[in-house]
Amino acid sequence: MDMRPWQVPRFGLMAAAVACGMLLQAGARGGDVPVLAGVGDQSRVDAAAAGGTILVVWQDDSASDLDIRAARVDAAGTVLGAGAFDICTAAGDQSWPAVASDGTGFLVAWQDERSGTAEVWAARVDSDGNVAEADGFQVSS
Repeated sequence: MDMRPWQVPRFGLMAAAVACGMLLQAGARGGDVPVLAGVGDQSRVDAAAAGGTILVVWQDDSASDLDIRAARVDAAGTVLGAGAFDICTAAGDQSWPAVASDGTGFLVAWQDERSGTAEVWAARVDSDGNVAEADGFQVSS
């Protein structure tokens, strides 16, 4: 079995929430475990594991601009710490997050339009959910 994130529709709303669950053999999906069901649309979900911690990242549309948010989840699907936290809330849209792990920490990258054009930005996140670079650092323009 493998823990994976996905979006789940919220019935009656044109929005999605972030959930994760066990991906069973042959690709069958286990039950949804809510990670975040906030206001607005949470989409473009990705995840990576470091040790016993999974970092789930998503594009969040609960403010005036798109932002990048995350939550830490254990292998059983329990949300760790205080729940969702900000990776980047800079001006302009931040979208299309991706996360990778070196086995001890995480690197979250995203498309960023704070300058008015699409650029790639990233931030390091440790397994305790501490973001090393508030609002990230520029990777490419």
